[in-house]
Amino acid sequence: MPYPKYLFYIIALGLIISCNRSQEQYNPELDPNAEIHRLQDTTVDQSGWYYAKSTQGNFSVLMPIPFNDYTVKVNDYESFYITGESDEGVTFTVLQAENLKDAPVNLHQLISKLDKPTTPVSQVAHYSQNNYTAVSFHQTSFRTAAFGKYALHGNSMYTLMIQFPFANEDLVKSIKDSFFDYLVIED
Repeated sequence: MPYPKYLFYIIALGLIISCNRSQEQYNPELDPNAEIHRLQDTTVDQSGWYYAKSTQGNFSVLMPIPFNDYTVKVNDYESFYITGESDEGVTFTVLQAENLKDAPVNLHQLISKLDKPTTPVSQVAHYSQNNYTAVSFHQTSFRTAAFGKYALHGNSMYTLMIQFPFANEDLVKSIKDSFFDYLVIED
């Protein structure tokens, strides 16, 4: 079954937000389709990470840095974001895309579509965790790299992405599993 256009828009927007460092960074304050709930929230939990509960989405995550919480509406579809960027240029993004019941997502196909000669994908792992199925991966481009995770639960897909300059790969490797594992999806 072909994917609807809105799904590719949401996935592309999530990748642009998290992975496109060669152009000006996405700013939800400048997007007329974005409803901003919190900017640079600094609610710290007992671990020292920032507790990020989506205002309108049904997920939470712990972020290693302060974060933004916003919703983007495109036509009749909403997507929910938690994002943050460190002083070192490391960007953390969590995105929930809803209403996938008309176009089920195949994680194997999704990863194969991302794998291009100029942006190769490696370290692919498929697994089940808590109440969702997921795939994690590593992707590189000309100037940057990213660790990503796609998770499916019900009619929603969750995208977690850490985009970073190559010089910060060791730092990101040391925290990526914690960031990915802190995802909690509410039923």
